[in-house]
Amino acid sequence: MRLSSRPEISEAELDEALDRIILAALAPVSAGLALLMIALAFVKPIAFAAADAERVHLLANLQLGLGLLFSLIAFALSRLRLPARMAHPVVFGLLASVLALTVAHMVLLSRPLQSVTFMICAFSMGFLLLSIPWFVLSLLAIAAAWVTGISFSTVAPPFTPAPLWVEFGLHLVQAFVLASMGFGIRRWTYRRLEVLRLRDQRHVADLEAAMREIEESHEKLKELDRLKTDFVNAVSHELRTPLTSIIGFAELLEDHVGGALSKEQLDFVHQIQMGSSRLDGLVNDLLDCARIDAGTFRLKFDYADLGAKIREIVDSLLPQGEASRLAFSVTLPSEPVMLWMDSQRIGQVLLNLLSNAVKFTPVGGRVTVQVRCEEGMVRCEITDSGTGIPEQDLPKLFQRFSQLDDGRRLGQGTGLGLSISKALIEAHGGTIGVRSQSGAGSTFYFSLPMAQPAALLPEAEAVVRADQPAPLVASDTEGD
Repeated sequence: MRLSSRPEISEAELDEALDRIILAALAPVSAGLALLMIALAFVKPIAFAAADAERVHLLANLQLGLGLLFSLIAFALSRLRLPARMAHPVVFGLLASVLALTVAHMVLLSRPLQSVTFMICAFSMGFLLLSIPWFVLSLLAIAAAWVTGISFSTVAPPFTPAPLWVEFGLHLVQAFVLASMGFGIRRWTYRRLEVLRLRDQRHVADLEAAMREIEESHEKLKELDRLKTDFVNAVSHELRTPLTSIIGFAELLEDHVGGALSKEQLDFVHQIQMGSSRLDGLVNDLLDCARIDAGTFRLKFDYADLGAKIREIVDSLLPQGEASRLAFSVTLPSEPVMLWMDSQRIGQVLLNLLSNAVKFTPVGGRVTVQVRCEEGMVRCEITDSGTGIPEQDLPKLFQRFSQLDDGRRLGQGTGLGLSISKALIEAHGGTIGVRSQSGAGSTFYFSLPMAQPAALLPEAEAVVRADQPAPLVASDTEGD
């Protein structure tokens, strides 16, 4: 799923978002206006002269009624869920009520100072509204109300404003300008914030959808991996039975059970044995991988001499090496190298690494095994004088079923041996890696912890798991 870096936000979405901002502020604004109107209703009879008592009481009653109306509106807004598009009309309705009351003040009391209320209304609209049409309509309503107040005031004949009214008119124009500036800045700011918020919402929704897709894909991959493991297990076990029979009967033929064989027939038997041996190794590797994936591959630890295990494996490969006229060189410490390890599985690692060295070393070449102790670890290096491995292929070596791009090695083996060796070494608390340079041979190495005090030793049995750290891959310039 592709995520959009800048999702498009429509004007309709923005307008609705701005309406929601206004709608959220309506209840507290209405409540504030209600308190203001009720307070003024009680203060007004005290503040004005007794000569205007009748008109003052009328205006006080109007203010009290308006305060109660605003209280009901505030209560309703806090309880009801109005559509966002109703926000600006409600604000305009509140403004119209205040303007009507202000005009009544001007007409009944003939007080030019009431023009200040129109200025306050203009500022309020500039810092409350977020819609250009409604803001313009509000300013027009304020101007119309002010002109109406002048026209019906007893201070001067209609449409002949006194100088004081002219002065207040100029101040009202200034208030309109300042309110417009505040409105513009506030609206631009809120639009930018809403654009960012809406984009974030889109991104979050896209990310959640992507995460769901990833989780679904992960579950499908887990199921496929389980099916693959079950298939490999089933096929490997099915191959094991006939393969055992083939190997057994080939040995009987080689021992001349059932009659003597000619030299040519014995060669055929040897070919059967070699092919069966390779297939048996493949089946064992597949079963090992399946056990590692299933978490049922267990190691049995004991004290053992690594040097003795190396000599055993080298001796088993001497006939194969002699056939290719290879020279073996083994350098071991003078003292036994006692390790807490699964001797059989470390032997499997050594056999895999040494078999590869023998296989890929040309006739007359040399295979060297060197063991040394350093910083609490035992390091074993197996070096061949073969053609080496290109640097770009080094990271592939410890991956399952990987084959190198080098045509001289293509198609040999399954690529499981090194992957299994990596899992075994890391289950022992060690590391494994390779140094190589094309045309200059290869050095495979692994390090294992030296024997520790009994309190620090791992359990006598441990499970080999597939989720071990990545192997170390050294460049050809790395020192020994």
